[in-house]
Amino acid sequence: MAEQMVNMIIRPPRAQYTIAQLGPPSFQLGHWNITRTDFPIKNKKGLTLQCSLFQPNPRPSEKLPCVIFLHGNASCRVEALNISTVVLSTGTMLLGVDLSGSGRSEGQYISLGINEKEDVKCVINHLKQMGTVSKIVLWGRSMGAATALMYCGETEGAPDDLVKGMIIDSPFCSLNELAHDIVGKFQLPLLARQAVMLYGMKRADAVLYQKMGFYIDDLQPGRAAKQCRIPALIIHGKQDDFIQPKHSQKTFDAYAGTDKRLILVEGDHDQPRPQWALDHAYIFLQHKLIAGTPLSSSSDGRGGDEKNEEKEKEKGEVIPRLSLPELWKQRGNSLTKDEKWKSACEWYTRAIDYLIDEVKAGREEARVCVEEEQQEAGMMGMFLSWPFRFLCGSVPETPEREIKTTNTDRVLAILYSNCSLCYLQLGQKQSSLEASVHCVRHNPEFVRGYHRKVIAHLALDQPEAAKITAEEGLVLDPLNNDLIELKKQATERAKKKEEEEKQKQEEERKKEEEKKKEEEEKKKE
Repeated sequence: MAEQMVNMIIRPPRAQYTIAQLGPPSFQLGHWNITRTDFPIKNKKGLTLQCSLFQPNPRPSEKLPCVIFLHGNASCRVEALNISTVVLSTGTMLLGVDLSGSGRSEGQYISLGINEKEDVKCVINHLKQMGTVSKIVLWGRSMGAATALMYCGETEGAPDDLVKGMIIDSPFCSLNELAHDIVGKFQLPLLARQAVMLYGMKRADAVLYQKMGFYIDDLQPGRAAKQCRIPALIIHGKQDDFIQPKHSQKTFDAYAGTDKRLILVEGDHDQPRPQWALDHAYIFLQHKLIAGTPLSSSSDGRGGDEKNEEKEKEKGEVIPRLSLPELWKQRGNSLTKDEKWKSACEWYTRAIDYLIDEVKAGREEARVCVEEEQQEAGMMGMFLSWPFRFLCGSVPETPEREIKTTNTDRVLAILYSNCSLCYLQLGQKQSSLEASVHCVRHNPEFVRGYHRKVIAHLALDQPEAAKITAEEGLVLDPLNNDLIELKKQATERAKKKEEEEKQKQEEERKKEEEKKKEEEEKKKE
């Protein structure tokens, strides 16, 4: 049994694949022509590692950033294709490698990071010798995530200066804890499970040391995280029952660097990550590899000769950082144009949630107190599967807490405004009104917010409120034709509603008089 347990660790099924499964040697991705070059390198032990480098051709610059993908324990470099669109669409290179003992690389066993971290060091040294790489981000999944952590936290001379960050998907924090988790799921009586843990693990530890020269307790990526300081994005599936999400949480808590983020997604250990999680990765790569580099006349504004780059640096002409909420807003706008209201609202809402979380974390500032808003929340029956944080009610302004509208407020106002439109098209009138209320609260000078609020009031047959809101908007823009027309409609409808109400009251008065008259006649009889 101990032998079987050890083989599960060091000799899972080796991934078998053909070179054809790596895709064509040249292909088009957006406006990029991508070429793949396959080549071998030697690791520290003299074993041959098989690598594939995907890069744009022609290259926009002599040196380009590169993402090194590190696969899972029974996988190979083919897995790098899962992230190829995210990486290559930015003009960044992507390197996939069969780590020692995996895929087509040499090596009898794997080690879940102990030896693989040295492979990473060899790959980085090879890229440096090529002289064509400007910056590097490591992207690892499962064993590859543990390898990235152990490379950065436990390898002498690591991380290299070129390594600017890492994306780690489903890392385990400790092999010992992972083994306990797995044994705990065995369909055995409690005493039998305890015996396996006590005697089986002890025996397995001895066999592992005999074969590999290290103990189970030596595999602690969570411990390595305490020495890691480069920026990190950690991803984990909520339904992962192999490496449970608690491993990523512990890794995140232990991680020494302050530039870190943990996102939990729907899905298990092997399921593809949702688009919004890949967007997080895309923005992470853009910030760590591309933003801040000089603009040029090349197709993506990144590259050019050294003289031009120096001139651009002097002028301060560099590529700006992309915004994740802006990316999601643009996607929502595209869906809105196609009248896909529900999908559009989902992306707008995700952007709102993200910004509110940033405000709560102190990374962004907003004029509306998010904590108070959330305490007041009484939500509008949503169709979304994840929390929708529109915040209801109004918070009275006081001189102590009133601050100027921030850039975050302006973005939130636009997002709420767009959501208000989507809700109206979906027939969710109350939600449309609530979204417009928050739009105006975040940016009281945003005229479109008043426009949305007027329309929502009218949809709910609240013409008097619509009229007042239109007047508030016209204070900001007295010549706004849309608001002028809406105020006219609201005024007419308010007048009509008032007349109908008077007529209704008169009819009720007459009915009451007739009823009294009938009762009096009955009494006389």
